[in-house]
Amino acid sequence: VCIGNDGILELTVSYDGTWHKRGHTSNYGLGVAIDKLAGLVVDYHVLSRYCGVCEQKKKTMNVTSDDFKTWYNGHKPDCECNFTGSANIMEVAAAEVIWKRSLQHKFRYTAMVADGDAKTFSNLQKLSVYGPEVIIEKEECLNHVAKRLKTGLKNVVAEWRVKGVTLGGKKHGNLKEDTIVKLSNYYRCAIRKNIPNVQQMKSAIFATLYHCMSTDEKPQHFKCPGGEDSWCFYNRAIATNIEVPRHDSTSMKTVLSVDVVKKIMPVYQRLASTELLERCTAGKTQNSNECLHSVIWSKCPKEVFVSKKKN
Repeated sequence: VCIGNDGILELTVSYDGTWHKRGHTSNYGLGVAIDKLAGLVVDYHVLSRYCGVCEQKKKTMNVTSDDFKTWYNGHKPDCECNFTGSANIMEVAAAEVIWKRSLQHKFRYTAMVADGDAKTFSNLQKLSVYGPEVIIEKEECLNHVAKRLKTGLKNVVAEWRVKGVTLGGKKHGNLKEDTIVKLSNYYRCAIRKNIPNVQQMKSAIFATLYHCMSTDEKPQHFKCPGGEDSWCFYNRAIATNIEVPRHDSTSMKTVLSVDVVKKIMPVYQRLASTELLERCTAGKTQNSNECLHSVIWSKCPKEVFVSKKKN
């Protein structure tokens, strides 16, 4: 947090959108900005594509009639419908409102922690809300970055299944569901434990991959950390001058075959790029947003119809 020359407080906020209904058919959407330092909601905006009063009037009046137009002009200030368009654009539209009115609250949101959806960030850049001299930066949510690896690995399994190759079966070294979960956890830990050094992050990410494909005949622990406290059993045994254990089920909790590693390597190369990892150096997550969403929808259940005022 810093204060600009104009006395405006510059904040890093975690921004995320949420919808009352899953998919892209929701009538209500909500965008929330949370200060990453204090963990407090600094602003929010609710968007609605539905107004119950308008819908009732449309049943009794002709919407093209002058009477309806006269009635609507009087009702417009209280109309709950404040958005038209696709529900998946609500997050972008809410962010635009929140950023544009931030200066009214004596805030300037110069950095945002966001998920993989680049629409909101690119729209804010295009708008240049604070002028061309103030560049809004994007920081990645570590949890969402790890989810990208999980999704990428699942896509690889699906792509090769179409070609008649099974990568996700029970065969030793295959990319099973629990293996994908473990790999995504290893990936997130590799980033978190090496913040803010991007090169160390990258080395640690590939260390988890090579470690999992190591065998007694071809151990590949050259990227794994050394020393007595290393998570790598192989390098830990060397550091403590004991006999190196075999690469069996006791030592190797996650095993990948060489063929599988070759097929998933492009996913790792993409998600270990310097450009992406540089946006992870703050080590931020959107956990605060997710918690708030949980509270909101516990009070406004997604299975129950509610109005904008209830949201």
